[in-house]
Amino acid sequence: MENELENFIWSMSPNLKRGTAHVLYYGNVHWISSTNCTQERIFVVSTNGIFLGRRKALGMSEVTTQMSYFDMISISIGGTSCNISSQTEQIRIRADNIEQIALLIYFVRQAQFSPSLLPISFNFQNSGSYNMKTTAKSYKSRHVFADRIGSCALHYGIELFPEEMSVFYTNDSLPYHNFEINNAISNFMLIKPLALALTFEQDLHKFILYKCNVAKIFQICYSIFACNQFLERIIFNDCDFTNAAQTVNSLFDKATFLPVTWCFKNCDCSSPAFISFFENLTDHSKRVKGLEFVNTTLTSQSLMTIIQTILFNNCFHNLECLEISKLTGIPDIHLMINSIANSSWALTSKCIKRIEVSKSNTDISQLFMNIVSFDIGLTEICLSGNKFMQPLGFERIPSKIGFLDLSDCTFTLDSITSIFNAISNGKICVSGIDLSRIHMDPNDFSKLLELLAAERNGYKSLERIFFDNNVMNPKDSQLFATFLRFNTQLRSLSISQSINIYESSQGFRAFSFAICQLKNLESLYIRGCSDFSYCYGQLLIPVLRYLASKKRIKVLDITDQRIGDVGIDALMIFLQKGQPLIHLKFDGCHSSSFDKLSNFCHLAISSHLIFASWPEEEFMRHINQIPKYDTDRGTLVAEKEMLKSTYVERFGYLCIENQNSLPILKKEKIKEFEDIQQIVTVNEKKENDEKDMKKYSEKFKELNLNVRDNQISTLMTECLGQSFNDPVLSLLASIDRTFSLDNIQD
Repeated sequence: MENELENFIWSMSPNLKRGTAHVLYYGNVHWISSTNCTQERIFVVSTNGIFLGRRKALGMSEVTTQMSYFDMISISIGGTSCNISSQTEQIRIRADNIEQIALLIYFVRQAQFSPSLLPISFNFQNSGSYNMKTTAKSYKSRHVFADRIGSCALHYGIELFPEEMSVFYTNDSLPYHNFEINNAISNFMLIKPLALALTFEQDLHKFILYKCNVAKIFQICYSIFACNQFLERIIFNDCDFTNAAQTVNSLFDKATFLPVTWCFKNCDCSSPAFISFFENLTDHSKRVKGLEFVNTTLTSQSLMTIIQTILFNNCFHNLECLEISKLTGIPDIHLMINSIANSSWALTSKCIKRIEVSKSNTDISQLFMNIVSFDIGLTEICLSGNKFMQPLGFERIPSKIGFLDLSDCTFTLDSITSIFNAISNGKICVSGIDLSRIHMDPNDFSKLLELLAAERNGYKSLERIFFDNNVMNPKDSQLFATFLRFNTQLRSLSISQSINIYESSQGFRAFSFAICQLKNLESLYIRGCSDFSYCYGQLLIPVLRYLASKKRIKVLDITDQRIGDVGIDALMIFLQKGQPLIHLKFDGCHSSSFDKLSNFCHLAISSHLIFASWPEEEFMRHINQIPKYDTDRGTLVAEKEMLKSTYVERFGYLCIENQNSLPILKKEKIKEFEDIQQIVTVNEKKENDEKDMKKYSEKFKELNLNVRDNQISTLMTECLGQSFNDPVLSLLASIDRTFSLDNIQD
């Protein structure tokens, strides 16, 4: 009988077909006409809108009125009646459970379209109380984005089909806060509802245009770029800019283009169409914080035009990030970048935080010296994939850089020595440096390590060092370990796939000893690989136990280190209460069984961790040991997927390492340290506040015990509460800290 009723409801409207929407409520109500006459109707609350219908002969039905959630502007409840309005429609119904129905509609509307973005008036005139939380639980859709598309389709009067909607219902929407559009999607029948749904998507941070005509996409997706305040970044990947300038001028008013970071990837940025587009877009953007040119076609003339546009347009005068990657054949690029660093607005506002000129495979020595000679607020310089063929000199003292990325660079001994000498002498202040995959003559590389090991006073400003994928012989490994021992101020260390355990077992022992001497170490990355030469296995366990006992490590990456069950037991210590670890990567741990790995994942979910990687390869290693025809394999796969869903819900989509997440994780690795420091500072402050509150609570409890006057006792209870944790105590704790002896001395 229930199936017949469901089939009857689905037959009411094409927009209620199975697979295109989900029915949340249906029942009989009384429809109130404009003349206040009432007639019995069927009322359906679906994930895409509300529908009022009537029965016809032979079990048929028809919808008399429908309204999408996008169109709703007001909901009013009075007595047993409810009035739901749009700009053009009004639905008035009466029912005994009208409060439940109206609140359900409001919660669905609120979930799909935030009232702060698309306002709605909600008037609850009934006296008494109602359990709104219970009603809210009636709509807990995992696919709010797909439901919003359905609502927008109903707004446009576009019929939905299960085949088209299945894409949005079977896949989690915007897992990496990205949406990519191409020519195929631009011809999609639901492109208009899709664009409107994205306009109100708060998780949309990055919009990618891939191999499409920019003018066409801008016409379709205009509202996204003009209205979505959460969109931070727009990427043009191999796009055609023909007529894009004219389209921008016709669509956008003054300063209505919202994305603050523009990325041009694999584009012909030397074409007149692009130059015209770039110059016109500046007139319609309020501010641009980031500009990225990755593997683009640029000539000296076109790059100079872009640089001049940046220099003389106010929308770029809050620029925080400038990236030019894989650009070759422009010998005077250092002069062009220098003109930005030397501009009056950059020197005054000190807004430029990051400059990247990478993978140009040219001598970048002069550019580096030019950049650091100006105080423009830099916290990161990325010059990876270039050459340093001459010694460097630094004029301004000191030059604060922050993080310096020199990975995959080619050095002469003189050039890299001059950099470390400048750090040692205080001419440049570098808090972090990436020297992964550096290219040097082997003899010069050994001499560099000898130089680093000989600096017994260490490099005081250096707190983070990445030294991944550098092949070190036994002597080199021991020299690097000596360098670590003299730099006890290091707080973050990454040395993945650099110490070969077979060729340099003594080097690994020296390295292990050095790690244990780093009293300030908080982040440690020692990733292995499929090559057992960089897999330390059981040898790593004593180090893990020692670090856990010291309770200092906040970030730990031991991916592919095959530590086994004993190593997993050591990791469990990091998950105990009181441990500071908040970020863990452990795929490839080589557990003995599926259950052992599953139990550890459950423990991670229930722990205090902020982030933990999902061990996909490790789970599949266990599953692949079972024949495909074995029923146990299917059981384990289902169990893995259920656990994975819970894991992703707990730690976010970035816990799954793939081609989407790895670039994000790589960039976040540089920022990770500062973010963690902020988190830890907040947590420590919270703990201190709680201690202060506890201290004052005990004092007031003692005071309360000694009070003889019942009136005073009653007054104290009224002001402070039985638990003695009211705001008065916060004020007292704040006063105590402000006028403490330590504070007065400071």
